[in-house]
Amino acid sequence: MWVQENAIVLGYGNRGVAEDLAPYIKRDLNDADYISGLYASKTPDGKVYGIPHGINPVALAYNKKMFADAGVALPTDDWTYADMIEAAKKLTKDTNGDGKPDQYGFAISQGITQGWYPWTRSYGGQVLDETKTKAMFTDPKSIEGIQAWANLVKDGISPDADFLKVAGGDWKAFGAGKVAMYFMQYSNQTIINKEFADLDYDTVMMPKSMDGKRIVPIVTNSWVIFSKAKQDSKDAAWEFLKYYLSAESQMVLAKSGTAIPVQKNAITELDVNTNPKNKKGVQRRDRRGRRHDGRKSVLARMAFGGAADLCGYLRTKALA
Repeated sequence: MWVQENAIVLGYGNRGVAEDLAPYIKRDLNDADYISGLYASKTPDGKVYGIPHGINPVALAYNKKMFADAGVALPTDDWTYADMIEAAKKLTKDTNGDGKPDQYGFAISQGITQGWYPWTRSYGGQVLDETKTKAMFTDPKSIEGIQAWANLVKDGISPDADFLKVAGGDWKAFGAGKVAMYFMQYSNQTIINKEFADLDYDTVMMPKSMDGKRIVPIVTNSWVIFSKAKQDSKDAAWEFLKYYLSAESQMVLAKSGTAIPVQKNAITELDVNTNPKNKKGVQRRDRRGRRHDGRKSVLARMAFGGAADLCGYLRTKALA
């Protein structure tokens, strides 16, 4: 058993390396106890090749002081990508007069989930076709999104890779007040709050895309059981995963702040007293037992909301 980036899990399953966990889940778990993020690694034909370590959605983080100093209105959940880019221009400054920005409005990420992927999807592009066997990077909309992402550096609104390398990455540049905004994974809050305890920041939902909908990327690294292992080893691995998916274990995960749990009762244990403050709605329960699917669940009322069920193989649901 091992933990694997979820984007690769289905590939292991299709090659016969990852065990299909659907029979185990059906036998031992009550589906009603979990958000549908439990099925992050589910295939169209019903096979499940991994169990999420946790759900890590992405939101737009912003530095309140930098906005106030620049006289720029704070972000809202109604922001579009155009609104974000316009604000980033106003927040980019050459504070020492050397002709180069030393304060940037936005920091692009070099990775997938926080980097080119949301830009590609938000501009109407696709990464893979419906069969998930053909890349779609040459699609005009995909090219438009990637170009918009790259233009942030080209136009001097975002620092380049060399700047971010010296700064220690996008989150450190944000924490040090060198950039005003970046796309933040839920798990980043723990390290930012530890290393930059005095940072006055908050989050809003991801900007709306070009068609007015919202693309919320997520990270769901998954536990995978090796299909070629002996059955007693598989059974032992599943016993661990059953415990990991229990309310007791999932509550520990929730309190750690490193991920959103997939067990519904554990969601109430998310720490709402730490930064970012825009997550207090997570304490509110859906007492009618409706699916925690973004629109109807408590998670939709937080900046990172609407993403806990948007799991899968580079799969993102567009929220109105």
